[in-house]
Amino acid sequence: MIKVRNFRKGEKAFLKSKLKEKTLPARIYQRYQIIWQRAQDIKPGEIAQRDRLHPHTVRSWIKRFNQEGFIHFEEREKVGGRPNRIKDRTKTKIIQIALSRPKDLGEPYTQWSLMKLKKYIERIGLVDSISPEGIRKILRASGLSYQRTKTWK
Repeated sequence: MIKVRNFRKGEKAFLKSKLKEKTLPARIYQRYQIIWQRAQDIKPGEIAQRDRLHPHTVRSWIKRFNQEGFIHFEEREKVGGRPNRIKDRTKTKIIQIALSRPKDLGEPYTQWSLMKLKKYIERIGLVDSISPEGIRKILRASGLSYQRTKTWK
């Protein structure tokens, strides 16, 4: 059965202070709670049942604490996924195009839509393909947002 190693200087006080924080995200609080409960000799299976976690999750956080302490407890977990296809330099160019006037780039419109932007970016060969949602995400990541223009007659 996996045990929590002895606390080093200041770790116990740090753990208690973290458990008193009111603004800590629930997932991170739960990690500290796992260590605290195991230090109180509560079995990992019981902790998992109490906190509605998989026993593997409880054991992995105890192991991580035993090896590294609290260093990585508040870091976002690295998740898998597809690597970015579009480089930062290309994203910068997309943002520049989105901020420019279509007429200045030889387009017949007065403003961009995501679909018009998509077609233009693909036509000039900046990227092979990109979805309108992909463009929206790039713009949002840089603090910009696309708002569809509402018109009436």
